Amino acid sequence: MTTEVSTGIQYRHLFIHFIRNWNLYNDDDELNLSAQLLSTRVFIVTLSLALFMILSFTAAIPQSRAITVDSPSVSDFENITNRYPNAFTCRCSQMSFPYKQFFSFNPQFHQVCSSDLISEEWISSLFNVTTSNYYPLDFRLMASAQFQVLSALCRIVRNIVSDAVNEFSATIFVSPRALSRTIFDTYTDTLVDQFNKTTLENFRTLNGFISSIIDESRFISALRTNFYTRSVPDSGNYTTFSGIYPQKVNLTQSSFMSNKTCRCDQTSNCIYPAGIYNQSKAIIPNEAFSNDASLLFAVPGVQVGCVPQNALLQSTLECFYNQSCLDIVITLTGALRTVSALNISNSISRFHPTTTIGDIFDNLMLESWQIFPDFAAYFNICAPAACSYSYIQRFFFIYMITVAASLFGGLSVALHIGCSLLVKFISKISYQQTRTLTADEERESSRSYRDRVWNMVRIAYEKVTTFNLFKTALTDVEQGIYSTRVYILFLMVGVYVLTIYSTKVIGSKQVIVQNPSINQFEELNKMYSSILSCPCSRLSMPRSTFMHYEVQFHPFCTSRFIRDELWLQYWTMEFLNGTIDPTPSFYWADFRKNGLTFLNYIRILCEFSTATVSNVLNAFEAENYFSSQPITKLEFNQLTHNWTDSFIVQVKKGIKDCLTICFSIH
Repeated sequence: MTTEVSTGIQYRHLFIHFIRNWNLYNDDDELNLSAQLLSTRVFIVTLSLALFMILSFTAAIPQSRAITVDSPSVSDFENITNRYPNAFTCRCSQMSFPYKQFFSFNPQFHQVCSSDLISEEWISSLFNVTTSNYYPLDFRLMASAQFQVLSALCRIVRNIVSDAVNEFSATIFVSPRALSRTIFDTYTDTLVDQFNKTTLENFRTLNGFISSIIDESRFISALRTNFYTRSVPDSGNYTTFSGIYPQKVNLTQSSFMSNKTCRCDQTSNCIYPAGIYNQSKAIIPNEAFSNDASLLFAVPGVQVGCVPQNALLQSTLECFYNQSCLDIVITLTGALRTVSALNISNSISRFHPTTTIGDIFDNLMLESWQIFPDFAAYFNICAPAACSYSYIQRFFFIYMITVAASLFGGLSVALHIGCSLLVKFISKISYQQTRTLTADEERESSRSYRDRVWNMVRIAYEKVTTFNLFKTALTDVEQGIYSTRVYILFLMVGVYVLTIYSTKVIGSKQVIVQNPSINQFEELNKMYSSILSCPCSRLSMPRSTFMHYEVQFHPFCTSRFIRDELWLQYWTMEFLNGTIDPTPSFYWADFRKNGLTFLNYIRILCEFSTATVSNVLNAFEAENYFSSQPITKLEFNQLTHNWTDSFIVQVKKGIKDCLTICFSIH
């Protein structure tokens, strides 16, 4: 223990002795030993202070660091975007690609569309050669036709959803830069919501248009449910009569009977609760259908009416969720016995058993869209070759050391020379103060001003010509002097080169303009388009915030020809008050006979065009525009022009597709 303490004391004494006798000027013959030691200490102190000031200054200066990551993975990219959400750039190697490459679709339909209730076996089992003999209020008359319609509705919605998904999947997504997961999720959520909404609105418009065309066409059902004919005795002619349905809500409660009736020549939406009756009866012209026959079973939720599809849309499937109810229907109709009831405990269904089929159909019979965007797939397709990001850092150790090391050489030489001169100057002043004033006056008076100047020049010349920084390194004095001159020459050349270089190098200066105006942005973009950065405070906004369309339709669509009730009453002859035959017999080609139908078709087309344009326009204006940086006025005008062209194409395509479907039905 004593040995360790004595060794420590010995090292401390050696260190103190070294510091006290550290001499960096032992080769300067003009300084005595004490002046050399003083110069060394002054040099060490001033050099330390200078380095401390340099390090403090460089530590306080904010440094912008730019980092580039080559071929980043998804995890690398997400780390970058999470840490530097507003200061990263990742250009996609593939800037455009269809949605189908990173979207997956698995739409789920109502379970009835995959049940036995729409199978050919079930539908065929509900029909037989005597089906048309049943009374219009009997479930068995319309059952087969209604389930055929239900099967057709399922096929229609599957085709519509499939076409919409295919069209959406083929849409090209343009992404010059890789989107962060947050922006990607926001964008795709908005995109999916808009797709769902647009698909539903377009479908409802198409469905309404086709329904209006069918209603106006007044098709006669082969089941005699909306119109039926009777021969005129002894004439060979036939008269067509309209079906008349009583207004009754519930077959099991006679108190709900009403004297009101619904005529199929006025509307095709007349309905009546379906039942299975013990016997059939003849239809009496111009009288409402009655249910005088004994009722065997009232089918819950099912309606009969003028036409199978309209009655079906106002029906529910509640009976077919109940196996007991379905068994009774099967027994009384002789239908296929292997059919099972729908699963009422299906937890994924958003439709209640008492929901009308019309409401289910109006929602495309979809339980859920199940559209899944895949960020990893998107990023792999984007495949940025490199991602760069920048951040501000203080106390950047490498920068501090680099600056200090670059200045250390010149600074140490300058201070080494300056400190010795300072000590010599102070020593000389002290020496002169020790001389008497008289001796100074005698010496100064004996020398003229010119001699004193010449003496100073001579001394300076001798100092310069004999200046030697390598007294200890080189024993030859002449070589030391020449080496010193070469060293100073190279030092001056280096300083000159650095000065010229610093004047030529373009410095990067960050200027922040708070809340710039449009004019300021345009000016800055003209001057600094390649380096200008203006992060948007809102990454997305609906197009309706900066775009608005006003659509002008043909004046006939707003004219009195299809809007004025008095004008339309003329074609039904209701204004004649019986003074003239209210149903005159015109020639079949007479415009007075078909004029109302003609005007109604135009009205339907006008309403359809208005609804189609409105749907496309609403979807267009509601669609979000994503941009992390503002664009110039020229780019904005070009972008909106392209959008307008696309909008017009969508409207024309939507109307053309609907008309094609309508004509194919006819």
